[in-house]
Amino acid sequence: MEIEEMDTEALLAYFFDQSKKYKSSSLWCMYSKLKCMLRIKNDIDISRFSKLTAFLKNRSVGYLPEKSPVFSK
Repeated sequence: MEIEEMDTEALLAYFFDQSKKYKSSSLWCMYSKLKCMLRIKNDIDISRFSKLTAFLKNRSVGYLPEKSPVFSK
């Protein structure tokens, strides 16, 4: 097994576990933070992991964000 495949599977397992607790917008936020840190610290570009992005896109299907309350005068 190549290192990239192992990384993909580990990240898929992590995001699958997190998807039970968080909505898709939070998962995308985690993905963005993780992508930045892995690129800086380990020189790994997870944007090339097509299985991971496909998983996140699949979780986003049908998601409707909730409108946050806005203060009025």
